Amino acid sequence: MDLTYRTELRELEARAAAKQDLADTRADLIKWMFLFWLGSVAASGAGRFF
Repeated sequence: MDLTYRTELRELEARAAAKQDLADTRADLIKWMFLFWLGSVAASGAGRFF
């Protein structure tokens, strides 16, 4: 393997890792948004009964 190939491979691996981190962050954000929404709906529903 020559040096250029290794450098390009490292860059591609770094890009793939960054994309995976972004996907993980987005998934966590969506999960927490859903949990917040669910809690808000539950609190609103409970408020109607009390």
